[in-house]
Amino acid sequence: MVAAFGRLKLGPFVEAELRGRDVGRVGCGYRGFTRVGVVALLLALVLGGPSVAPAAAQQPTEAVAAGQLVGLLNSVPAAPEVSYGTLDNTGQQVATIKIIPSSCGSGYIGVYHYEDPDGEFYVRVGTSSDLLHWTYAATLATNASQPTIAALSNGGFLVASEKYIPSVLGLFTELGNSSLTSEVSQVESNPTVGDLLNPLAAATGVENLAYGTTHLEFHFYPNCSDLLSGIATETFDAPMSLSDLAEGTPSLGSISLGAPSTVLAPMSNSTIQVGFHYYDTTIDRDRNATGVLTDFSNWTEQTNTPLNSAFPATVHGNIGGRDYLNFEGYPFTIIEAENTEGDFGTWRVYLYDDTTDTLTPLAPSGGSESFGNPKVTVLTDPAGQCALVVSLFVFNPGNGPNPAGPLIYYNPFSPSGTQQGCAGAS
Repeated sequence: MVAAFGRLKLGPFVEAELRGRDVGRVGCGYRGFTRVGVVALLLALVLGGPSVAPAAAQQPTEAVAAGQLVGLLNSVPAAPEVSYGTLDNTGQQVATIKIIPSSCGSGYIGVYHYEDPDGEFYVRVGTSSDLLHWTYAATLATNASQPTIAALSNGGFLVASEKYIPSVLGLFTELGNSSLTSEVSQVESNPTVGDLLNPLAAATGVENLAYGTTHLEFHFYPNCSDLLSGIATETFDAPMSLSDLAEGTPSLGSISLGAPSTVLAPMSNSTIQVGFHYYDTTIDRDRNATGVLTDFSNWTEQTNTPLNSAFPATVHGNIGGRDYLNFEGYPFTIIEAENTEGDFGTWRVYLYDDTTDTLTPLAPSGGSESFGNPKVTVLTDPAGQCALVVSLFVFNPGNGPNPAGPLIYYNPFSPSGTQQGCAGAS
């Protein structure tokens, strides 16, 4: 569907060195020093011996890390670290925005979608200096939504989105024949329209001639300039095998790159782990799945049974978009689900612990209740602190006192030495 650092202390090697110089017990002053040791220590202090780096905070246990993460996700701060109903500088929503640190200079990059008055979706890329105010840079795809992005070790960027292929009837509208709009709407609302359009539909169960389909689409941008200009050099459209109707809301997991087979195809030796949802026609609901894109040319996919099974029986609707996060060295998944099918006021977000296979309901503060489209990133915030930035879509009903639409907020935290994504944080 349509985030105080440890105190300076001596490291273990320095402590061992001091112990080797007969340092007395704590509280005994300098009594344990030898005369040579005192002289050597004084010389080191005066002449400026080797500097002692602050020791990294010890990695917390998995349970402690999970509890800290729940707290960060649930805490929607006051201004200036929050933005409801977020728009870019052209006045369009930055819906489902995925934010990453910019390698194109200072600041941040985000990919998002917006919907025009005719119901067509566009994927955009924008830039920000403060995580909350966004400047449009380029349109990356049309008839596409739910984008995500990852910076790659080769200096490029990978963008994945949900690509919509219009139905046969919908093509009339796409081509500008507005006189057929009402007729298209009436026909597409007929659940047996696939049988009417295609004599084989009754035998095959394929109704996408009526409704259209969505599938995963991947774009590679070799550098910042091409990304911010919307120029992709490699594209892959993933074939669908779990659903004839819809596979979408991609999230990018681990990505490994080897030496390409040719300079013309930088992604030709790559392995990309992907999460997504598919429409399960046996239950008429969205469920989660995983896929692997190899060498930007081969695609395999399978149902994510552990994740789907983690939800309680009270979740009667769709299980949809998610994002992955490595927090303090442990893998987590932030995911949306719908308690009542078709009721936007019942969308909620959850934290799935990939280590323990447990699910925790989230309740972001601030007065809103209905959220979807979770995206999360650990990065260095505008003040130079390690922070978790969160983007959600606030639904109406369920928005409470806040505007419906894109919500962005971030919370600083004190990381351990195992946390990635905070290089340069002070």
